[in-house]
Amino acid sequence: ETLAKLFTQRIKQDSNYHVVYRDLIYAMNVKPLLDDITFNVLTSVSTLFSHSASSSKDKKLLKTLANWLGLSLIARNKILTNEELPIRELLLDSWNKGYTQSSVPFVCTIIEYTKDSSLFQYPNLWTKSIIQLLVEMKETGDNIKDANKWALKTTFNVEVMFKNLKLSLLDVEKSNWLSNPDSLDILTGKIFHESNDIKKSEKMLQNLIQRPVMDMMMAQKVQQVNNGVAHMNIDEQIISSNPQQQMNIQMPQ
Repeated sequence: ETLAKLFTQRIKQDSNYHVVYRDLIYAMNVKPLLDDITFNVLTSVSTLFSHSASSSKDKKLLKTLANWLGLSLIARNKILTNEELPIRELLLDSWNKGYTQSSVPFVCTIIEYTKDSSLFQYPNLWTKSIIQLLVEMKETGDNIKDANKWALKTTFNVEVMFKNLKLSLLDVEKSNWLSNPDSLDILTGKIFHESNDIKKSEKMLQNLIQRPVMDMMMAQKVQQVNNGVAHMNIDEQIISSNPQQQMNIQMPQ
């Protein structure tokens, strides 16, 4: 725990040495150490966002912490769960409360590291859903011209992220979370919502499961019919050759 705290302090202060710290931690091969550091970093992130992280110092620290999360987890195919960091909820909350100038650079810094990941590289569904929300926020923000909701610098953050990911804004379909008043309740699970992607995936899964099962059931029925016909033919032969035996079978003494 003491070592984790020491690493966390150095991570906050020395962003230029993040790669060195990450490689050293992985070389030590002590999983609880990385877990403890991640917990400490996420606790700091939560504390900063709890008061909207409005100062320049807070914004700089958030970018430093985001760089660590992206480098140490995403780039190494380590999952950052929604319980640990609910990114879309964070973006929507910042939109509603006016701290996108802190949240968007933080999120963009993390997502940029998906380019180094074989698991999270676009169009991974987790990555794609976040990028689609960022596109919607940018498009809406550029149109409403409200600096409290969306500043010009925030647009620049998104555009830089797209450039680093080698993606085009025109190629990404925007989400519709901002236009949905229940979006936060849906994402937090207070309201159940089944997206078109989920419905399509469920239909595909259903077909994958049902088709082999139906084929197997049909094959069994055909086999049963064939067996029944075969048995019937045998019975007919017995009856025609030995009617007395058939009488004995029907009326046992």
